[in-house]
Amino acid sequence: MTNSKLKYTNRILLKKYYLVKKDKSVFIADDDEDDIYLFKEAVEKSADDVKVVDADSGEELVEMLRDAVNLSDR
Repeated sequence: MTNSKLKYTNRILLKKYYLVKKDKSVFIADDDEDDIYLFKEAVEKSADDVKVVDADSGEELVEMLRDAVNLSDR
């Protein structure tokens, strides 16, 4: 497995972990990494108990949410 594919896989697994936890989560779908960074910084400064889960697109976010629902049903 290539290093970039491993990073992508780890990123997806981490996101799924946060999706199934019962903690407070905020979701953002944006293809601009700078926008995601600024959003995460703002949330972390205002609420340190909130996890930000990001996706590169709305389609990716919907897929992550579907997978999380399927994981929590098991």
